[in-house]
Amino acid sequence: MLMTQKKSRKKLSADISYSSNYNVILDVRNLLIDASIKDVWLYIEFLLNNPKIAGVRRTAILTQTPQQVAIATLFQEHSRMLPQQVIVVSTIGAALHWVESKMSHHEYETLIEKMKRELDG
Repeated sequence: MLMTQKKSRKKLSADISYSSNYNVILDVRNLLIDASIKDVWLYIEFLLNNPKIAGVRRTAILTQTPQQVAIATLFQEHSRMLPQQVIVVSTIGAALHWVESKMSHHEYETLIEKMKRELDG
């Protein structure tokens, strides 16, 4: 999982429209996160070594299961050395509020469904 996340972040940051200072909602509600404490530290180290990826921003990690909350909280606690503020939330409303989005709950869900369809191709 760690290698996939690193590769994904590098690809995303190469996009001309990308800004590391955009606020982010990381929606992990439908993911089985297979990560250890060591993986969390390695990912934070990766972000520290790639300032183009880890900008000054707010990140909301949207979770659903206790296991997701545990890993997200580990990341939140250990990411204090990054230039971003991280919060773990369990509702779309809280995530949208944290990243200061004007998007409605319905607009968010519609966007997520569209992105899923595009990924499934």
